[in-house]
Amino acid sequence: MKHQFSIIALLLVLIACEKRVPITEVDFENADFAPFVEENFPFITTSIDGRNLGSGFPEDNITARGLAIRLGNGAYACFDTDLLRWSVGWTGDFLPMVTMAQISYDDFHNKDNELPVIGGDPKIATGLYAGWGGEEHTFSDSRPPPENPDALSWGPLPAALGRWNGVYVVDEEVVLSYTVGDVEIHELPGSLTQGGETGFTRTLRVGGSGKPLRMVAAEVSDGVRTEVSSNTAYVYQGSEGESVTAIGLLGSSQGVEFEVIDHRYAVVNIAPGQNGGEFTLVLWKGSVDQKPLFEQMLESQPIAIPEFMEGGKEKWEGDVLTQGHLSPDTAAFVTDQLTLPIPNPWGRNVRVVDVAFIDEHRAAVVTFEGDVWLVEGIDLNLEALYWTRYASGLYEPQSIEVVDGEVYVFGREGIVRFHDLNRDGEADYYENFSNLMAQSIETREWASDMVADPEGGFYVAKFGALNMGPETSSPRSFTGFRAGSPHDGSILKVSADGRDMQFFATGFRGPYLGINPETGMVSASDQQG
Repeated sequence: MKHQFSIIALLLVLIACEKRVPITEVDFENADFAPFVEENFPFITTSIDGRNLGSGFPEDNITARGLAIRLGNGAYACFDTDLLRWSVGWTGDFLPMVTMAQISYDDFHNKDNELPVIGGDPKIATGLYAGWGGEEHTFSDSRPPPENPDALSWGPLPAALGRWNGVYVVDEEVVLSYTVGDVEIHELPGSLTQGGETGFTRTLRVGGSGKPLRMVAAEVSDGVRTEVSSNTAYVYQGSEGESVTAIGLLGSSQGVEFEVIDHRYAVVNIAPGQNGGEFTLVLWKGSVDQKPLFEQMLESQPIAIPEFMEGGKEKWEGDVLTQGHLSPDTAAFVTDQLTLPIPNPWGRNVRVVDVAFIDEHRAAVVTFEGDVWLVEGIDLNLEALYWTRYASGLYEPQSIEVVDGEVYVFGREGIVRFHDLNRDGEADYYENFSNLMAQSIETREWASDMVADPEGGFYVAKFGALNMGPETSSPRSFTGFRAGSPHDGSILKVSADGRDMQFFATGFRGPYLGINPETGMVSASDQQG
């Protein structure tokens, strides 16, 4: 009997030790936050100004919507989701944290944002044109021209040319999904090293097609001569050809050939009928005397695209327990408070910009940091709120909706729909539901709001391109504004499948939306009025 009492007492002690104390108050001013970029997450969505990379690189290189991807080995790449191209690949430091969400991440009142530029040494770049094409490739922007002749074109490629489908997160890697014409392509970006030199890898799975495809791998503006063989292409650059940009095949692949046009554009030609075949390209830039190290890279083991449809391992295991506060008032309208998960195991700031209810006890929350959280336990007492991480890497999102149990977020990258492929509570596939709404690089052209249409689809609102923030590529249009995208200052109606969009209202400075969930009546209040 004595031993039984001892065992019971031990169990009670263990239970008491495991009892969690909820967070009841948040002190933002004294909270400590980890860096904006998380070590175990492979990308952030951002804009990048690559117009001043230096000699030998294109000067018209600017990315309004791109995935900045960490490739390992101190290598990085930006994939332009509008033009389906690698706008720049570099080594060294990643990116300075200078966009609006980043610069105010732990300095809440700082609005002195800048345009991001790469933090290290550029190696590979392309200009403002589609990264992929058919039998003939045009090295100019194929998007509709802007009304202002001094401005740039913004937005995605015409659907007939290509479409960004989304990104799969597989552990600490990503698999990019996009379509060129009617050909589906999946790409695993990566890197490898040899003797202190770093190569960029692009492992491609190209769907079957009856037509040839062309991909621009790199543009070299100071090329002086070229060498092309069955599995390599070299563009020598500089006054005496002392440096070289190189492309090679890891192993061999039938139907894949290299071409260099005008000693400038390094192109990969893919013959019809690849039918799901995979091959890996290796891209490298360095001095001519280091060329043997590049050739040794081509002897590396083949790279395979992982099983991305099965989802990846958990990155943010566990939850954060908080306790809410009920309003002491008993009026018809009261405000209860859901205490935020600060501090949390990941050191994330949590600046909520929108909330959408999944059901009467659960909600999805999006933050200005680009994170999506799920919170459970929203009941009459608010005594136990369980917060879990669901997604990350978004670009200054402003709104979230839940439709038929699926989470949608509207940010500068467009409307993203999330898929938890392995049911572990975290999103594995960040699907591009719609990026038809053009987005300029102007920092004040916010993706301000989104509401779900009860008959299907969404209404979205975009800020006007205010004449504020860093000077970019947009000329001033009229008092207080710049020539941003053709959709700035507008309310747009997006179809139920995300593939069509039309203007609903225009002429706004900074519209925010409301909608009657039964009648579908839309209302809007302009910012500061």
